[in-house]
Amino acid sequence: MTTNYGSPISLDVFPRADLYTRLGRAVARKIGERETYTRRFAWSERHLQCVWFDPELRPAVLKTEDGEDVLVENPGVWNSEAGPDFIGATIRIGPSLRRIAADAEIHLSPVDWERHGHGSDPRYARVRIHVTYFPGMLPDGRLPPGSVQIALKDALAAKPLFSFETIDVTTYPQFARSTPTPCSQMIVQWTPDERAALLESAGEERLRRKAERFAVSIQEKGADQVLYEEVLCALGYKQNKAPFAVLPSLCPWNGFARKRAATFKPRILC
Repeated sequence: MTTNYGSPISLDVFPRADLYTRLGRAVARKIGERETYTRRFAWSERHLQCVWFDPELRPAVLKTEDGEDVLVENPGVWNSEAGPDFIGATIRIGPSLRRIAADAEIHLSPVDWERHGHGSDPRYARVRIHVTYFPGMLPDGRLPPGSVQIALKDALAAKPLFSFETIDVTTYPQFARSTPTPCSQMIVQWTPDERAALLESAGEERLRRKAERFAVSIQEKGADQVLYEEVLCALGYKQNKAPFAVLPSLCPWNGFARKRAATFKPRILC
């Protein structure tokens, strides 16, 4: 079998490949994940995010689809939540080095902006930098006003030592930074014992501050209520901490405990 893009893909040699693709798309629809692969490109959007984020991978000079040179001052903060892929990116455009500071969104193809429904999503209103692997221009009015479109394919092809295979996507963004921070530049010169001491003391200071906060709360509310509040807050995990923090005030521990005691019927086992 040959695809429309001229890439020979034999389903006789890889009989389960097509099943994997169909199953992957079915799972993606169920869990709300974006489809991040295509027959004509063996890598994912996350690979492209790594390229955009890491100056060692990203070409030094990119081009907009209008042919203007692009210099990346700051790729932005890698967003692990819903919304644009990078928050607060900064680029310079053209011979006048026109500055654009906005959010950046990464896709395989330009049409993915519409396929993923970003145009009607207010979280993407600040996107002005649309980065794709494949070239192409979206019609006027599809992207937010003032947006630039940047394709990576030709620029990456011009880097003889570049290979997507060398990218370990699991290390991004936690263990690979776009630019070293002053703190990291200083700490990297420390001995292993000095770094370990810093981490241990930082952890202990965090525990101390929590204990101090708990002590004040216990004086005001009592130990049972504070424990109750903290357990509920922890059960809220990351996205629901605020509503779970309100629950203890709506149903305090004393009232909850009295209700549980009134409804509790001990069973006698013979």
